[in-house]
Amino acid sequence: MSIAKHRHTKLDLLSESSAANIYDVIITFLEDGRIKAPLTVNLNSFEPNLLRDSGFDLSGDPNEHYLYAWTRYFSSKRRKICTEFKLYFYQNRLRTNGLGIVSKIRLSTLLKKIHEKELLTNSKPHRFEIYLDNGLKEGALLFENGILMQFSTADKGSARNYYIKTVESNFDESTQFDMKKTNTNFVRSMFKKYDYANLSKKKCKSNHAIQKLICLATQFSDLLV
Repeated sequence: MSIAKHRHTKLDLLSESSAANIYDVIITFLEDGRIKAPLTVNLNSFEPNLLRDSGFDLSGDPNEHYLYAWTRYFSSKRRKICTEFKLYFYQNRLRTNGLGIVSKIRLSTLLKKIHEKELLTNSKPHRFEIYLDNGLKEGALLFENGILMQFSTADKGSARNYYIKTVESNFDESTQFDMKKTNTNFVRSMFKKYDYANLSKKKCKSNHAIQKLICLATQFSDLLV
């Protein structure tokens, strides 16, 4: 999904830029299952009428499944991070939301920050399964709680790092859809699960991005077998 264009009106009073740190936003997303507070993305409400009157573009059937998506910038240490915030609706009822990450954010950096938060709060590790395509250039982490995080290598250059592409929710406000099951079915249809045995094979050992991911997962005891 490309970044949705939108028109500014008198109801769209809040800035595209948020003061929230992108890593904090993703970690909170991982803990809560979605972005709960509209102000996190500089909105007063997730109500569809507000979004429609504010001029945001709609994709899909307004009487069935549809979404609003638009650009939001979050802070990082040295730069602004461009994201695509997505709100999913079914028959005018909010279902869930998700994040598309446009700027480059290293998966390894996020995993380190997740672990730092776990240590700081003495909380349970966020364990996950690793899924990869045949070329080892794209994949996903399927977290134990059903959150789906897709990643890929850079379009150009060597595959030394994985970068986050999307963060998809495990939560459905309407209670009509099992998002954890949906995410699981999606990732298993797109990628192959890689356990320790698969990750120890020769082609994985020569891949710098995978070795970095394995090292972090092993160090933090996050990899589900």
